[in-house]
Amino acid sequence: MAPGHYTECFFRDEATALYTYFAAILRVTGMERGESYPLKKVFSNFSGHIKVGRIEKVGTDYRLTGHGVDYFADRYRPGSPQHVDEAEVDAMARMIRSGPTDEWEPVDN
Repeated sequence: MAPGHYTECFFRDEATALYTYFAAILRVTGMERGESYPLKKVFSNFSGHIKVGRIEKVGTDYRLTGHGVDYFADRYRPGSPQHVDEAEVDAMARMIRSGPTDEWEPVDN
């Protein structure tokens, strides 16, 4: 289920929903802490992040590079054009782990 489904309930706009969803995925999968994860399970296209060196392939999985860690961490900074709120990321991470509806497929790590 895409983050846009919950935009009207939780977020200012679809872009904020996507940034928050991506941040929550990085948190739930451990990628924000340097762990690798088969990211294609949840995203079909993150090639832009690979091309600019934010995400790298490690075996069959992916992980954030040092540049990627800095880039995604900057989203928590007030004033960032792609700002995400910590409480909203935590709420989205809880939904990802448990699923708010029956058709939601939880992400495991």
